[in-house]
Amino acid sequence: MDIGFGQVETNLRRTQVLALATIFKGSGTGNMKSATLPGDDDSSGEAYYYRLDEPRARAMVDWLIKHDGASYRSLTRVVVKNGSGKPGAARIAAEWLDDGGFQASSGGNAKAPVEATTIQFRVAAFEDAAKLVAKRLGVANVSKMTDVDPRETWKPEIEVVIGKDIVDSVLGQSP
Repeated sequence: MDIGFGQVETNLRRTQVLALATIFKGSGTGNMKSATLPGDDDSSGEAYYYRLDEPRARAMVDWLIKHDGASYRSLTRVVVKNGSGKPGAARIAAEWLDDGGFQASSGGNAKAPVEATTIQFRVAAFEDAAKLVAKRLGVANVSKMTDVDPRETWKPEIEVVIGKDIVDSVLGQSP
């Protein structure tokens, strides 16, 4: 056991680690959710540190432990781009998603116009959130991004490109 504890650097006491092991002993992998607590790398000194983004870390714990849907949505950063060609669609869709509890922002115009709206998520932990975004926008298709670097934690978890298919309903949400 001493060898195992020697491989992990933590500020948890041995009794706390053993208590966690006891709690999760009967849990199978099908009953487990995992995620990385949000934060940033810091190697400004002689050692490497991972600095937690404390408000987002609290929301992550509330989502994973308490199953708090509002916390889950508040963790989800969504960038909305306009691929419809109609001005203001990304901004209005982002405001609408933000009103739904997501951290949404407009990313301006897409690289090229698109017919169908696309919704993509970066990591599997946010697939359900992408489906919630799709439901709110009235879109069925959700997919995982390819070529994702998991170290790029500063990027939004979900990217939406508003297409010509829903732009009129999005613009109808304008106050």
